[in-house]
Amino acid sequence: MGENRLAELLQETAAPIAAPSLAEAAWAQARRVRRRRYATVCASAAVAVLAVTAATVLPLGGRDLPNPPTTATTPAQRPVAHPMPGTLPRRAIAPLPANSTGMAPPDARKLSEHPLDRAVAVVQPYGPEGSSAVQPVYALGTDGTWVRVDVVDLVLASDAHGNHGIPLTGSALSPDRRRIALPQPGSLVVVDLTTAKAHRIAVPGFNEQVLWWGNRTVLVGQGGPGAVAVDWAAGTATATTTGLSVGDSAWPASEGAPVTELTEEAREGQRARLSVRQWPPGRAEPVSDVPVDDTGLGPQHGVLGWNGPAIGDGAERVVRAGWGISGTYHGVEMLAVVNTRTGVVERMLDLGRDRYKGCCRALDWIDRDTVLAQTDKEGVIAWDLRTGAVTQVVAGPLPAALAVRLHDGS
Repeated sequence: MGENRLAELLQETAAPIAAPSLAEAAWAQARRVRRRRYATVCASAAVAVLAVTAATVLPLGGRDLPNPPTTATTPAQRPVAHPMPGTLPRRAIAPLPANSTGMAPPDARKLSEHPLDRAVAVVQPYGPEGSSAVQPVYALGTDGTWVRVDVVDLVLASDAHGNHGIPLTGSALSPDRRRIALPQPGSLVVVDLTTAKAHRIAVPGFNEQVLWWGNRTVLVGQGGPGAVAVDWAAGTATATTTGLSVGDSAWPASEGAPVTELTEEAREGQRARLSVRQWPPGRAEPVSDVPVDDTGLGPQHGVLGWNGPAIGDGAERVVRAGWGISGTYHGVEMLAVVNTRTGVVERMLDLGRDRYKGCCRALDWIDRDTVLAQTDKEGVIAWDLRTGAVTQVVAGPLPAALAVRLHDGS
């Protein structure tokens, strides 16, 4: 009997047993070291995060805090957990291909020969397990044209344990969809799709996450609190006083607006403390820290921790993947929608068992009530928050990192 099958049998046997709080704490600790890593390595080791050095430490930005958006977006329904259906109807969302085989075509034209006005999606396939070779990055234009980004040479970031971090993240596309931000060891690369030029800006350290703050500034993170603000056009990088974690944050609703962070704080012998924090520019501390409230989902469901990018809807909601509670089973893969003002978990999609840990990622908001997500089995799905219906947009497993922006941001 192989190790994988033995693990599955043990998991099935233990499923009916409610996990004690100590198990939840251990689960949270295991998740903490499993951020963005090469997808073929399902159980990643801890990241050796390098500290950012800079000659001066400045606040993030210098403008006044804008008024928060007032658009009403929350459905007038009580919180609810939706189950993942056994079969999924198809849904077409142009220009995304109907099948994963249509993503990142090997015969795509070179970006240097065919610049794009805007991109809808950016894809970077995963290489063979154990390989340090970097796979090409592909971009999908709004007209359905695929191009291969050939204007920059990229490397995989490696931590002290030999784990590789793929450059493309789910927040790589700029709000205007004209540029791609790619973290690299010791630098940040911004590829301008409209000019087919790559801009490399020196950023000391092991750079792992990026977050666009408007169309000119990229926040670069290294797996923990703190960020470097990179002005890609000016070619400057400045360490900031902010304590937010770039990898746990959603892009702001508009340039200069606060950044929303979904935090996960481990507590010995207890469930991790989850909260929603708001970080305005120029502040070393958040202006609000609201506990995540999943009690409305009922005793059979809950949120234990987070994984992958947090995607805001431009108003008061953020969707993010993670691990949760489903009945007596603790650690089920799920998607959750959190109200950033109240901390209430308004919706949860229970993705079920028998998936890779950290299998799934929130991608974008199709509209105010529909979320786009990537899963390990189905490919790309659309989740209707009102009805709970799930449809299949891109069929088949997609062994690749994926960033999607269906609409222009601020």
